[in-house]
Amino acid sequence: MLHIHVLFVAPLCASHMAQPGTDQHKGGIAVRETAHHTGTAADLPVESFNTKEIGIDVCVLDMSLLDTRNGKDLMGTFIADLVLQILSFVAQNERENIKKRQAEGIAAAKAKGVKFDRPEKKVPANFEKLIAEWEKRSLPLSEILQQCNMSEATFYRRLREYRMFQNCNMKR
Repeated sequence: MLHIHVLFVAPLCASHMAQPGTDQHKGGIAVRETAHHTGTAADLPVESFNTKEIGIDVCVLDMSLLDTRNGKDLMGTFIADLVLQILSFVAQNERENIKKRQAEGIAAAKAKGVKFDRPEKKVPANFEKLIAEWEKRSLPLSEILQQCNMSEATFYRRLREYRMFQNCNMKR
């Protein structure tokens, strides 16, 4: 979906853009320097600029076909709406192609063995001894975290994994 980044809107604000039927935005104008999709949170989708329904004009400075202030007749409005819809289609199509190529690249990298996760924190060789000391309350948690060089969340995750491993070995 093509996004129009609003540089200037008068007399309406962005929160009224997608609320057809309210009189607060009638006669407003949305001015944009260029018509490209930027994808930032400040952008508004083209669907928000249904010029007939919400009663505003769209003015793209570098594309005179997208100035709905001129040519208020049926042909002018038709051409502006058609160009907006075509640009929206092209932008949406391009985004879908980018996502597809990205997914293909990720799949190819994974097939080659590339890991995308963070590197796993290994437990020290004396982890079992540290746990035993901690469970006897003779070693504080802060000391174990420092010796293991891991966060509290990672410690508890490794502790849970260790206990599951111990339980599996006991059942055998």
